[in-house]
Amino acid sequence: MGKYSRKEGRSRLLRIGGLHSILHETTARPGSDLLRGSSSVLKPSQNPILILNHNPNQAATARGVRSQPVFKNPGRVIALYNTLIRLSQRNFTSPVQIKGLDHLVLTVKSIENTTAFYSRTLGMQVITFKGNRKALAFGDQKFNLHEIGKEFEPKAHKPTAGSMDLCLITDTPLSKVIEHLKICGVHIEEGPIERTGAVGVIKSVYFRDPDNNLIEVSNYHSEEQ
Repeated sequence: MGKYSRKEGRSRLLRIGGLHSILHETTARPGSDLLRGSSSVLKPSQNPILILNHNPNQAATARGVRSQPVFKNPGRVIALYNTLIRLSQRNFTSPVQIKGLDHLVLTVKSIENTTAFYSRTLGMQVITFKGNRKALAFGDQKFNLHEIGKEFEPKAHKPTAGSMDLCLITDTPLSKVIEHLKICGVHIEEGPIERTGAVGVIKSVYFRDPDNNLIEVSNYHSEEQ
């Protein structure tokens, strides 16, 4: 990130969401290069780091205008945040590595109708946990079910039925999937059609559940055997 000028005042190292950034506690002088090694000298009015002035009575000297406390100017706070993120990401790699999805929550109008649909149409197992909570299990994952108006905490900020767009992978050939969907009276909205999955090309068929969530059921392998 480079060294700062000695005359710019004291600095401290802050950890913000795992990102290290050098923030000045005092106001820098106009025209000073806060980011040594940068291609050009930033003017005080252009440098978002200048907003970190903890003494509002100290002259900012930027065009003779007084500096404002950091939280009184949201626009400058956003500019500072974006600058720090941009600088920190140059050599930053998250230590967190996600390896899979355990479960997600479906908000539904009727748990009874939802469990009946998914168990009959897609062979999911209806399970009960923590008293009388319901979930749909498949493979090593599950859908936890929240009924509108009876959600469990914590929950999504705006839990809404019918807002999901899901892709489910099956080893069952799509020809058999389509045949079974027709037997169940499920309207096929699109497919079979090729799509791009997480690890390769898939062939998919689309339909909707009782809440109008869009469900995509796909094969990674060719069903032509």
